[in-house]
This record gives sequence, C-alpha cells and structure tokens, in this order.
Amino acid sequence: MYLVSLYFDENTNKILERYISLIAKKTGNTFMTENQVPPHMTIAAVEAREEEILKQAFWEFCTKYMNLNRFDKAISEESKMEQGSTQCGRFHIASTGQLFPYVFFASVVPTVYLQQMQQTLCEKMEKVDELRIGKFYQQDNWLPHITLAKTLSKEQMRVAFETMQDHFVPIEASVVSIGLSKVKPYKEILRCNLESSGK
Repeated sequence: MYLVSLYFDENTNKILERYISLIAKKTGNTFMTENQVPPHMTIAAVEAREEEILKQAFWEFCTKYMNLNRFDKAISEESKMEQGSTQCGRFHIASTGQLFPYVFFASVVPTVYLQQMQQTLCEKMEKVDELRIGKFYQQDNWLPHITLAKTLSKEQMRVAFETMQDHFVPIEASVVSIGLSKVKPYKEILRCNLESSGK
C-alpha cells in the first residue's frame, strides 16, 4: 500500500509533533515516534502492481496540478469570494477525533482547495489500470484528518483524548508539499514542493 500525503509549514509541524510526542508519552504507545512518521494528511491510499507506474502517475499529477495558481484559477469566482483566493493553500485544524478502534487524529476543516486536490488526484490515479484507490479515499468518501496516534488500545484511546483536552488548541496551517510514501514500515519515496503555498 502507498500513500499520497500533504505536508505542512514548519510552525504547524512543531505543534503537531508536540501533540504526537505528548500522546506517546502519556499512553505509552510509541508507534508514531518509533516509526518516525511525520505530521501529514493523507489524500489517497493506493494499491499499485508496479511502483514505477505509480511514481510516474504521481509526478505527472504534481507537474500538471501542483502549481497553486492553477488550482486557484480552477476554483469558481464565488468560492474565491467566500474563502479568498490567496488562502488556497491554508486550512484550519479545528478539533480532534477518533477512527475506531485504533486511530486518534486532528480534525481538518475541508476547503475547496483540499477537496479539489483530492478529487483531481483520484481522477488521475483511476485512469491508470495498474492503480487502485482505497475505498476510504475514493471521491466523496474521504475524511480529511491528521493522525496523531494509531494502534491504540481502548485505554490508550481514553488517555489520548484526555491529553488533548488539556493541550489541543485550534490552529491555521499551510500545505507546503505533497509526497508519496510506503507503509509498514513508513518510507518516503518522492516529495514535491508546492509553489507559493499559503501566500
């Protein structure tokens, strides 16, 4: 399984890394820290018969769609007026949540930018016969979130929730890059920096 994920500005990373470390310390579950999983938001989980085909599709997506100005032009004028065209690469991390039974996450407020990026990626990947999008990342079936802990027991989930009750503060974040990685164990394969993100 491969993941296509968004990565964030330095300040957001520091805050999220602190949350991840706090939860690991309080729960004793060190999955995220031991595997050195960076803060990220996955926009697609992809099964691929051949890694090289997936890498090629990923780079084509980056080349064609990752200039934020192009995304900006694709958003309707009405949407621009609602959220501001200069804010396309920005979003809010507003709360926390749980994907039962094992995952604790920071909740992301969906934006036109994030939804269109995810939709465009799915459309690109679905055109390649050798690639398959996981069911929880298909169009209209995606929950934007940032994992703070996983493989939690019931008791660890309770402790994670209580820890974030004391420490979590909503923040505004910026997308600065998009990457392709493998899981089990985590390994980054490719990373594409985005132009003018959050400016």
